[in-house]
Amino acid sequence: MIDASVVMPLYRAEHIAWLALEGLARQKNVDFTWELIIAEEQNDETFGLRRIQKYYERLKKVGCVWIKYFKLDDWIPLGTKQHLMFQECHKRSIVVFFNAADLFSYPTRLKEQFDTLSNEKYDWYRCLKAPIYDLHSQKTLVHAPDISLRKYRGDSSWRAFKTDFARQIPLMSRLRLLDRQTFHRYCEVSNGNRKKIYLDRSESWRFGLNVNGLNNLSLNRNRKFKEENPPLYPASRFNYDMIDCLPEDIITKLHNCRKHLKGHKTGDLQCR
Repeated sequence: MIDASVVMPLYRAEHIAWLALEGLARQKNVDFTWELIIAEEQNDETFGLRRIQKYYERLKKVGCVWIKYFKLDDWIPLGTKQHLMFQECHKRSIVVFFNAADLFSYPTRLKEQFDTLSNEKYDWYRCLKAPIYDLHSQKTLVHAPDISLRKYRGDSSWRAFKTDFARQIPLMSRLRLLDRQTFHRYCEVSNGNRKKIYLDRSESWRFGLNVNGLNNLSLNRNRKFKEENPPLYPASRFNYDMIDCLPEDIITKLHNCRKHLKGHKTGDLQCR
């Protein structure tokens, strides 16, 4: 039986998708079964099924039953890819976790989000903060949107949904602001009932990480890193240092990833 699904869209993520898989493989206290669904375009920076399969034994130890890999011959918008993966979730899946290629999930993410969304009271899980490390400048900022139940003001990372709700989200083929589009679709599906959104106010975010530089979700993020305007704030404001919060081997490998920046083909195709 499958209790949950993790969906992971990949695009030109050859040198960063390992981070997402490491985050999943290091989950703790997972007491349910889940599937991993990946959709990836084939190009000269494809991570590929062979590399993904190398993680299977480790993922299996933390509840992963199988990996579904969709090999895409042509590029499709992120909204279309998200819709495809949501529809492919197992019919018995209760919760679906969205996991970008450049996202290192904090160790208790799956457990905490599954337990929360298993409650009928909630159908969307949102985190209030997320650290983002920029490979170009080697600077870390904290993404802390002014989240309100009355108005959408951006989303942080590690979002998760009730699977039944996610399947109801209409196909969105627009290229930009996918998280905002998803929110508005949520309001339509729920008839404006935003009280079913769970806002995570814990400090778990400190032990996860977003990385900017080797994924293609937003070129606009590069400009925002230079300006340091809300919702991006200096890490010092939150007394955050990733050296104190992340495994040493992850930090070392991230620093080594900088050598791939020059050859990485950026594009605004996957903007959110």
